[in-house]
Amino acid sequence: MQWTYRLLGDREWSDRYAVALSDGVNGIYLSRTSLDMAFDDKGRQINPLTAHLTGNVDGVVALLNECGRQSQHRMTPCLTSLR
Repeated sequence: MQWTYRLLGDREWSDRYAVALSDGVNGIYLSRTSLDMAFDDKGRQINPLTAHLTGNVDGVVALLNECGRQSQHRMTPCLTSLR
C-alpha cells in the first residue's frame, strides 16, 4: 500500500488555495504550523498534531494506535488529532 505525505503551509491547509484532498488517495497531510507547535526543541511532543488523513484512514489509525499514539477524529471525517 502506497501513501502520499505532504507538509502544507497555512494557505495550502485552510485558505482558498487549500489543497484538494481525495478519499481515493492514501494520504497524510500535516500543517507546518501544527507540526511546529506540536513538538519542542528536543523533539518531544507537547501538543496534539493535527493531520488530514485520506484513503485507508482506519488502517493508518490502527497502525498509529499500535505504536502508542492516540488519535481523535474531529467533525471533518479526515481531520485527525494525534497525541
